[in-house]
Amino acid sequence: MGAIRPNATSAANSWTVAVALVVAGVPPPARANQPVAEDGPVVAVEPVEVAVDVERPPPELAAPPVAALGHAQELAASGRFAEAAQIYEAQWQTTADARFLYHAAIARSRADQHALALRLLDECMRRMSAGGRPPEPVHRHLEAARARELQATVPVDLQLFEGSQAVPDATLAAARISLRQLGPAGEPVPGNSFEMVGRPANGLHLDPGRWQVDLDVPGFAPARLVAEAAPAWSLQLHRRKVVVDLRFSPERALRGGQLRLQALDHASPFALERPLAGPTTTVTLTPGCGGCRCGRAGTGPTSTWPFGQVSRRSTSPWPGASRSTTST
Repeated sequence: MGAIRPNATSAANSWTVAVALVVAGVPPPARANQPVAEDGPVVAVEPVEVAVDVERPPPELAAPPVAALGHAQELAASGRFAEAAQIYEAQWQTTADARFLYHAAIARSRADQHALALRLLDECMRRMSAGGRPPEPVHRHLEAARARELQATVPVDLQLFEGSQAVPDATLAAARISLRQLGPAGEPVPGNSFEMVGRPANGLHLDPGRWQVDLDVPGFAPARLVAEAAPAWSLQLHRRKVVVDLRFSPERALRGGQLRLQALDHASPFALERPLAGPTTTVTLTPGCGGCRCGRAGTGPTSTWPFGQVSRRSTSPWPGASRSTTST
């Protein structure tokens, strides 16, 4: 794989890291406010470069000798990198050895699936850092590999709105996001898809090209976006509708009165106010926390209760009424 050396001259299969050296005891040039150490002046010299060969990982990252390793290497040698990556990923699932994540990432990168490669490298780094910082050669090598994948992907800021308001991060914490790259005719690219829950900690990075994004956010209708990978995506979410059957008792208590329902935790177009013509009524609302006021001429006790999404009957928090809900 080619190498990338930011702010430096590129060389094949290498990554350069600038390291500043400080030499004690060397006579300083004539300069005002020159720092002086106890054993003599301290002089900063020109940075030197430490090469990181991304094609030759340190021994700590060598793939464990398992039976499937030979098959994965054969697939990679024949250019079937995505299939080789699947074998490494399966070995990771079986053994929980983070070294398989690294080799899966390299295979994905060679298959030009850089978004997947970056996710695998991030997980590899997280696993290998669980007990403390990994050895410096390993850390430096993984950082160099990650930087290379970042260069090959497009950072995407996915912005979700309900009306004119941004959907809160707390709501998105349980959101399931599925991403699939599409080919020239809109067909899914085999193997280049993944899912995640909540916003990715390191941001979203995708391969250049067209993607299909499917979102399942609790309380909202499923949403889909098809777009080219770009720095910013925007998508409108809409609350699910819930049909609520209300029953009041005693039957004559509120006849001729007013029923007022309003969402309390979000702006909802389904808030309503209407007269009560009988002991039962059916309304369409949106999930969330709602307030109910019922009584003569729009006055009466106010209760707060959740508009559920389950098909069941439950006792209402206010006296003399019950509700059942079904979602649509």
